[in-house]
Amino acid sequence: MKQATITLQGMHCASCGDHITKQLQALEGIKQVKVDAVKQVCTLTCADPVKEVDLRLAVKKAGYLATSVAFSR
Repeated sequence: MKQATITLQGMHCASCGDHITKQLQALEGIKQVKVDAVKQVCTLTCADPVKEVDLRLAVKKAGYLATSVAFSR
């Protein structure tokens, strides 16, 4: 398991965070997602095979921009 922090752009309210959470949770290997609409940051726990490109695409599918993705253990 690894942790990821995604910096987001384009969020305006908690509902925006719900859209992002739903798209990320639909990815295989995502265990936990927490979106902070005020800070425009998402933290999540995921399986090792999850890739940055998949996270970025899920955020884009929700209608927002992932400006950075950082992984840690």
